[in-house]
Amino acid sequence: MPSPKALNLSNDLARIAVTYRSPVELTVASDNPRVHTPRQIKQIARSISVFGFLIPIIIDEAGRVLVGVGRLLAARDLDCIEVPTIQVTHLSEAQKT
Repeated sequence: MPSPKALNLSNDLARIAVTYRSPVELTVASDNPRVHTPRQIKQIARSISVFGFLIPIIIDEAGRVLVGVGRLLAARDLDCIEVPTIQVTHLSEAQKT
């Protein structure tokens, strides 16, 4: 793998596109190691209500949440119609966990 200085930011790995998706389309892995308490979900929901959805949810090609489970659960509690996502397709299964 090239060093960070050698990364070409115009390559496909560096291209980021935010896509809005329905929260019901997204899944959480059953073996997800991160557990959020109801209190934490309420805090995240309150933050989204006040500031908006500032950080997209990172998903894989199957719509599985890799980063942002708490944001997804808060968005579902808020009955959000859509949430911002960034889909990554270059990770191995080991890198996704």
